[in-house]
Amino acid sequence: EKLIFWKKSAKFSSYTFEEDLIRLNKFYQRNGFPDSEITWEAETENNKEKLILTINIIEGEPVTIDSVNFAFDESSHVSGILDSVKKIVPLLTDNRFRDEHVFETENIISNSYRNNGYPFIEVNRDIDYKEKENLAIVNFNLTPGNRSFLGKIMIEGDSLISEKYIRNHIEISEDDIYSPAALNKTQNDLFRLGLFRFVTVRALTDSVKNYHIPIGIK
Repeated sequence: EKLIFWKKSAKFSSYTFEEDLIRLNKFYQRNGFPDSEITWEAETENNKEKLILTINIIEGEPVTIDSVNFAFDESSHVSGILDSVKKIVPLLTDNRFRDEHVFETENIISNSYRNNGYPFIEVNRDIDYKEKENLAIVNFNLTPGNRSFLGKIMIEGDSLISEKYIRNHIEISEDDIYSPAALNKTQNDLFRLGLFRFVTVRALTDSVKNYHIPIGIK
């Protein structure tokens, strides 16, 4: 987000300055000011060796979030996940619209479903902008897919540590509900043993069978 034109340079670059003005305008648009106006003035001093730039910014009226809506599978478990997500998302009615909050809300929804057994969740968003009222309606359409579980846990590598020892030090097991957070914890727990130089725990999502995802530990 940093502007470049004022950094120390031998010469003023009009190209860089114009690019910065475009970047600045987009910054306001992403933060809920679609009608912002940015103008500039220039004057010279010291026998035209220095340029004084004045940037004038008129933000305009901000766009407010009119409503945030969700369409999703009606199963009780899926709706329960969504209910918990609604309590922590930054995208709230009556707040100023910001692109960042839309993307963050989408990520929170996706990660929450993935960590509750829905690795193939799809989240599609649609934004209805009411220009006259400066209001935005944000709609999310969720397709969770089938709930998935951990499949066979396979251990490989060139370690001299026995497979039995490794299995005794992991908390995941076959038929557990799929969760990337649990896989990350497993990887960190094994690495913290101080016995291995590298540890990777990976879901083999291209080998799903009967909603069970095999796990490779290397």
